[in-house]
Amino acid sequence: MNKHYTQLTAVLLSLITLNVSAQFVSSFESFNLSSNTLKNGSGAPVDGKFNSGKVEFPNTYQTDYAYWSDGWAYSSMQDDTTGNYTNLYSTITKTGNNGSVKYGVGQQNSVLRITGIDAGKPVKGLYITNGTYPALSMKNGDNIAKKFGGITGNDPDFFIVTIKKYFNGIESTDSVNCYLSDFRFANTADDYILTTWKWVDLTTLGNVDSLTFHLTSSDNGQFGINTPTFFCVDDIITDSDTANFENLTLAPNKFWNKRNTKLNSMFKDSFATYHNTYAVSNFGDYWSGGFAISTQTDTTTPGYGNLFSCYAGNGADRSKTYAVAQQKSSVTLKYPTTVTANSALLKSVYVTNSTYAALSMKNGDAFAKKFGGATGNDSDFFILTIKGFHTFNKDFVDSVNVYLADFRFADNSKDYILKDWIRVDLTKLYNADSLVFSLTSSDVGQFGINTPAFFAIDNLSYKIIGGLKSNDEILTVNMYPNPANTQISFSIDEKATVNIMDLNGRLFLAETITPKYSTLNIETLQTGMYIVRIETAEGVAIQKLIKQ
Repeated sequence: MNKHYTQLTAVLLSLITLNVSAQFVSSFESFNLSSNTLKNGSGAPVDGKFNSGKVEFPNTYQTDYAYWSDGWAYSSMQDDTTGNYTNLYSTITKTGNNGSVKYGVGQQNSVLRITGIDAGKPVKGLYITNGTYPALSMKNGDNIAKKFGGITGNDPDFFIVTIKKYFNGIESTDSVNCYLSDFRFANTADDYILTTWKWVDLTTLGNVDSLTFHLTSSDNGQFGINTPTFFCVDDIITDSDTANFENLTLAPNKFWNKRNTKLNSMFKDSFATYHNTYAVSNFGDYWSGGFAISTQTDTTTPGYGNLFSCYAGNGADRSKTYAVAQQKSSVTLKYPTTVTANSALLKSVYVTNSTYAALSMKNGDAFAKKFGGATGNDSDFFILTIKGFHTFNKDFVDSVNVYLADFRFADNSKDYILKDWIRVDLTKLYNADSLVFSLTSSDVGQFGINTPAFFAIDNLSYKIIGGLKSNDEILTVNMYPNPANTQISFSIDEKATVNIMDLNGRLFLAETITPKYSTLNIETLQTGMYIVRIETAEGVAIQKLIKQ
């Protein structure tokens, strides 16, 4: 046991309610935590955990002695001046990354696990910094640990966090080191104790099931490291960033379909904004357009009274929360500041039927027919079309069709009404920054579609491609023809490097082109969609290429 723990038994910690939600950038902002408070597992089982995004953080709290003994805590503490064990849960930066309220606090040999669809995939990276306790201990020394640099300032001290991966239950020898403090420089003016959030790239570790964090220090004694063995993390970015509704506070079996009764409203989840219209009229208030979020589980009640249930009975991946939408619903997309829109590629969304629409198609109702008709031979269909637009509904990108019901088969046994969640590939929508969802049906009457025009979605996601840096200027480059068969041409005013990658980021061609008009042979490329990255001294352009 680190001897700093022997002093923790006298510390009384504030308790707050644990409110876990999910987004795929693990940012700790999903937790219900008041300013300047913390959660360290007290009041929970001895071996507990909490989740943020697709990351699980194990936690051990010893109830016999009332102290946090292992794993992780999360905090919104802001004390950057108290340099002892009573200030165990503050970061030296006072806030989370980018000024956010909440962050995670880890200790020696902490482990985090990657969960859900991101388990076994690469982790892009995370932000890390010192806790106030170790930072001020290294700066000033304390009754156990030395002042880094020593009396003269020339001692070559260091404090390192080593991040290792597990994959398929096996610890890898691969690791990434991050110096939380480094006093080994010949010029002591270069010595530092990390006091800002630092990005740590973890892509070199490859596929990951879990990560371990091990601290080493130049200051060691009889019982191990003298430097307080704590650190802080934030914004852990896993394989994808997904809007999955779990961060939205909602009691079980409830739904949300309005905000402050405004006529036009919206709700945000991760990088997506879901638009909503709630009408207030003399005939009663009602949800008139857009999206509603729901946790309703009713798969058996037909009719308009069961408007907010999905036919699957829960969200995708058996989550609790999903969205129900209606005709012409729209979503706008805004990527995090760490990701420019030109380096983000829409990945997928999960869809299924609403219970209302599904049971109407299955049995018929007062307005809509039973799909297949009396004989079962009617060629009925119910299609969801997802259209992508760039520059917010101005420039059409492409569209994707999904059959929510299809009775057009020659063999009636193949006819279906979608009941389960299905994944819809959105990569052909490429750089869309807005989506519009529309429904068409074979059952049409005087006033339009008779089939109830509702559906459910979950887990809208994107991935990062192209590798734009935050300070890259965005170029406009004329690339033609597109689609192309044997070659593509560029009209550009300066020398440029051209990389052609597939949608998974694998490089297929890398060429240098000359100014003005240049051509590039693409005959060796297989038919499909590619990403073209054009870089000059002035900036970067990224475009979609369709190879025929």
